[in-house]
Amino acid sequence: MANHRAHSTWALIAAVVALAFGMVTIMRGGSVLFDIGGARGPAGHIVPIVLPLVFLTGFLYVGGGIGLLTQAKWSQGVFLAALALLIVAGVGMVLHMREGLPYEVRTTRALPVRTLVTVLLYVAARRARHTRKDQTHPS
Repeated sequence: MANHRAHSTWALIAAVVALAFGMVTIMRGGSVLFDIGGARGPAGHIVPIVLPLVFLTGFLYVGGGIGLLTQAKWSQGVFLAALALLIVAGVGMVLHMREGLPYEVRTTRALPVRTLVTVLLYVAARRARHTRKDQTHPS
């Protein structure tokens, strides 16, 4: 029972992180993408493929966070989809840089951090899923 509580606690923490990360991503990414309140200017050089894909991952983080909270089986797949989008964004970023096009250094730092957070959320969802399986099939 204590092991279940520890896994539940980690799933809850991951859900809160995913929800917060998702909401911030949607708000900040959306404001730059749609130039709300003149946010695009201060954002600097935007990499065309990175911004929309990162914005989309915000919705996936929120969905995955809800999935973790409700112990949905599909939450793992949602974080995997977010990871796939970030990999495409990373490849797009590298190609953009290789072409010598302008970009912001902070994007080269933020994308790997975001990818790491997404991997950790995926692992948390995977562990939560395996914990549920263990509870339904006691040995």
